[in-house]
Amino acid sequence: MMGLLAPTLTNGMIAVTVMWWPWYTRLVYNIARSEKEEGYVLAAEVIGASKTHIMFREILPNCVPSIVTKMTLDFGFVILIASSLSFLGLGVQPPTPDLGSMVAEGAKYLPDSWWLTVFPGLAILIAVFGFNLIGDALREILGADQ
Repeated sequence: MMGLLAPTLTNGMIAVTVMWWPWYTRLVYNIARSEKEEGYVLAAEVIGASKTHIMFREILPNCVPSIVTKMTLDFGFVILIASSLSFLGLGVQPPTPDLGSMVAEGAKYLPDSWWLTVFPGLAILIAVFGFNLIGDALREILGADQ
């Protein structure tokens, strides 16, 4: 998709969003289907609660832990995709700073100035690893075992 659009930050965000939204749609749909059969939802239906009430007060709050966990885990992947696109010249364009473009620029000066490539690469590694650790911790804390 980025090959068809102009290489800008906005188009990069649009491309990632178009690529990622079906996963979240499927996740919410499957959780909502399983929650619909739970006892508290059936009890709300029996006492005459409206469909809107059941959706926003009973089902949606139980979808939030899984959505938050998936979002946190996906932050690392989005950083990798954005950095990869910038490294290839399809993402953020200079003079806007980006870790992927820093790695690409530093690669021109290897092996004499190795730090120009290594440190932005380490920053990407630490950011992705950090978001994965946060996502795992949130999964355990929120009990999102889906």
